[in-house]
Amino acid sequence: MERACYYFSVGLLLATSLLAVGTADIINDKSALVAFKNHIVLDPHSIVAKNWSISSSVCDWNGVTCDSGRHRVMALNISNMGFAGTIPPQLGNLSFLVSLDMSNNNFHGHLPEGMSHLRRLSFMALGNNNLTGEIPSWLGVLDRLQYLSLTGNNFFGDLPANICDNVPNLKELDLAWNQLSGQLLSGLSNCSGLKSLDLSYNQFNGYVPKAVGNLKMLEELDLGDNKLEGPIPNEIGNLLKLESLHLGWNSLSGSIPVGIFNMSPLRTLDLGHSHLSGVLPSNMCHGLHNLEEIDLGGNNFSGAIPASISNCLKWVNLSSNLLRGPLAPEMGELKNLTRLDLSNNQFSGKIPSTIWSLESLDHLSLANNSLQGSIPDNL
Repeated sequence: MERACYYFSVGLLLATSLLAVGTADIINDKSALVAFKNHIVLDPHSIVAKNWSISSSVCDWNGVTCDSGRHRVMALNISNMGFAGTIPPQLGNLSFLVSLDMSNNNFHGHLPEGMSHLRRLSFMALGNNNLTGEIPSWLGVLDRLQYLSLTGNNFFGDLPANICDNVPNLKELDLAWNQLSGQLLSGLSNCSGLKSLDLSYNQFNGYVPKAVGNLKMLEELDLGDNKLEGPIPNEIGNLLKLESLHLGWNSLSGSIPVGIFNMSPLRTLDLGHSHLSGVLPSNMCHGLHNLEEIDLGGNNFSGAIPASISNCLKWVNLSSNLLRGPLAPEMGELKNLTRLDLSNNQFSGKIPSTIWSLESLDHLSLANNSLQGSIPDNL
């Protein structure tokens, strides 16, 4: 009987202790969110003023999602709420946080190091704010991170060398529309699991490194609108899962690597305004069965349009090049074509009548060539 009473007392004490710990954890979550609330200086929709009451459970606050069992804060989604303010280090005390979405607001300042404690975080979207500073190196310790978007801010400097060292599950990385500079793939060579990489609209310089060919899981790659120069490396042809490739608006040179024309999943190819040259291969569309959009405008490509172009494409921009010769009748076989821009080239001869029968075409530009013919009266 005494032993039974002893075990009951121990069990009651343990349960009381666990309850106290759980209560303390919940209080920590609330303290973190109250600190965050106090750093919000603009609340145009009165969400904080009307809903984030310290007298109520944070699990009832707009944008807060809690675990049903432990009542711990699991997700914070305050995107598109018009908030302005700074991010306090106490946000890192939300130790059970899995998803954080603060995109499309007006938060400013640096990312506090306290956020490095969000070790369960798998989704972080802070895009389209006014955040600044260098990309913090502590992002490399968030080893469960799968999605990271810092697009549309004012981050500057190089990428942290360790950004992918301990983040094996990172699938999507979007750092577009910032002021990042330096070598393009510094710190990214270990991101072997990436499916989407967007570093466009920055100030990266130097060559496109051969190491990009190691990111073999990539489905989307956007390095457009930077200061890249030199040739496109042949190794980019190793990205056999790639569906979208954007390298336009750089200072690249040389021809298009042959391997790119064998990337069968490719749907979008954007190499426009990049100072590329050479002749388009005659079989350019034979291996690109899924290609729908191609932008090669504003380069120095020469020769004729390959007849194989009739095997693919809905959207074509070959404007402002050195292309010449007659337009092949096969151009009229692009039955799904919606946009065709061949302006500012050196094409000659008659405009194929088949072009006028393209029912899906809603934009056509043949200006500044030496073509002959007129628009049919029935159009």
